[in-house]
Amino acid sequence: MKLRSFRVDRQQYLLSRAASARNVLHIGCTNSPNTHSRWESGLLLHQHLCSQGRRLGQNIVGLDIDVGAVEWLREKMPNERIVCGDAHHLDETLPGEFFDLILAGDVIEHLPDPGRFLRACLKALSRDGTVVVSTINTFGIVRFAKACFGHEAVHDEHTSYYSVSTMDRLAKVTGYSLEKVGYYSVEPQLLWSGVNGFLSTILDRSFSAIWPQFSEGLIAELRICELIDSSKR
Repeated sequence: MKLRSFRVDRQQYLLSRAASARNVLHIGCTNSPNTHSRWESGLLLHQHLCSQGRRLGQNIVGLDIDVGAVEWLREKMPNERIVCGDAHHLDETLPGEFFDLILAGDVIEHLPDPGRFLRACLKALSRDGTVVVSTINTFGIVRFAKACFGHEAVHDEHTSYYSVSTMDRLAKVTGYSLEKVGYYSVEPQLLWSGVNGFLSTILDRSFSAIWPQFSEGLIAELRICELIDSSKR
């Protein structure tokens, strides 16, 4: 499959994408276990989604499986709807609710059953709904560089990484078409997280400026091909 090559700022892209939808479900909204640090630094995506949603009159629903992080965020955002539940079972967690856009930022690589997750999203989407997924890029240059020194740069909670082709295949077998793919670089704040973060940021940005397919992460937009219970949409 031919690699797409546009580059984006992950957070800004997700916010701009969400701005065009009336009903938005944000899966992984607490960004656990980094909820507190990202809140304090102003980098928690759900903060910005809800702020934007209030201005635009949107319905923003957050979902996360981490009970403690959900309770903490509810205290910080008492006027927002934040649900504790399993993304594999959206029909049980949010019965009868449909969304124009489902955002899953850096979630899918943590899941034991990504196919089941996307099928659950299918049941929760409105007729013209879209799932936007951001995740680690299999071919990120930093992982290749570290492998040369005998280190596998894989988060201990990750179950899988994705490329354009594997994301396309997963989309097809779960009832979607892969409409768009973009790439994003290491987040800017990692530049100040020590020598490792500094070197990783420089390496990632140097390579991805020329070859976007070696960027740290990818963003995929999935559109419905197969409707479940379409009469209810």
